[in-house]
Parts: sequence; structure tokens; C-alpha cells
Amino acid sequence: MDFDYSRGVTGYVLVLTRLITGYWFLHAGVTKIVGEPFSAAGYLANAPAASPLQGFFAWAAATPWLLDLTNVMVPWGEALIGLGLIVGALVRLAAFFGGVLMVFFYLGNAEWGHGVVNGDL
Repeated sequence: MDFDYSRGVTGYVLVLTRLITGYWFLHAGVTKIVGEPFSAAGYLANAPAASPLQGFFAWAAATPWLLDLTNVMVPWGEALIGLGLIVGALVRLAAFFGGVLMVFFYLGNAEWGHGVVNGDL
């Protein structure tokens, strides 16, 4: 299937989607940067046992340097991903890392007792 972005509303819809997603990421990152000090310790340490990343998250929460790195990378990563999507600079790179971040968030909150669709979808 081939999309022709020069005709119709396809290009406009994609730009609007990129702008909305960029704002979502930028807002999440900036509020963590300028608000109270962000800490991922609770999220990492309390990952559900059903999560495939529970062991990695517990290790990250117990490793001080990795927790400190996470506490810096999550808010700044969200802000830079959002800025990249809004401005249109490095969109593919921003989209890739945004996808990686969202997979980590989704799998870290995976309580799949009733299937793969949880309350976040």
C-alpha cells in the first residue's frame, strides 16, 4: 500500500497526530522537569509480578546509578521527544524513542490477569 501525502487530508491528519503526540510528550516532560523532583523509584520497585520487565525494573530501582540515570532520562527524554515531534526535527528518531519509552511504560504496568488489554488502553 502506498500513501500519497500530497493529496487529500492524509498529510494534514498525520501532521495533526504528530503535533498532538508531541504536545503530550512535551507536557509530560516539562511538568516533571519544573515540578517537584521526579523519581521513578516507586514505579520501578512496584512493577507487577506479571510484567515481563519486573526483574529488570526491580534491579534498576535497587541500582543507585541506574535509578539516577532514569530519573534524568525520563523527563528530559519526554521533553525532547515532544519537542522533536512538534518542531519536525529528527521526527523519525523522536518517534522511535517515543515508541520505546511507551513500550517500557506499557510493559511496566502490565497486569494481564484478564488478557493483554488493561485499564490503560
